[in-house]
Amino acid sequence: MTFIQFKKHPLIITGLVAILGISIAAFGWWYLHNNSLDLGSMGPSNEITTQQIAEHSTASDCWGGIGGAVYMLTDYFAKHTDIDPSNYCGLPEPKTDADKNMTAENLASYHIGILAP
Repeated sequence: MTFIQFKKHPLIITGLVAILGISIAAFGWWYLHNNSLDLGSMGPSNEITTQQIAEHSTASDCWGGIGGAVYMLTDYFAKHTDIDPSNYCGLPEPKTDADKNMTAENLASYHIGILAP
């Protein structure tokens, strides 16, 4: 079937889109289920070491420390593209002064622990 033949059959297109959407949702559930963060394995009070932070140093897998707190910032930087993730990802403290909007209050939903002494 060519694209023109598909265009004549909107139910086929609707069905393919539905299958694609279900597939993406199923993969998302599987990925989250199999790659969930086990905070309990991080030690007492969710203490996170600088080595653990350093293992998450890319924009697609970003942990960063700010003021002794540690945040999982991957989703934050996906929403705030005006901030350079390399100043935060994999670091116990930012390379530069933290962006004025990156306050404990604004980052509360990204908080995963505290920096281990």
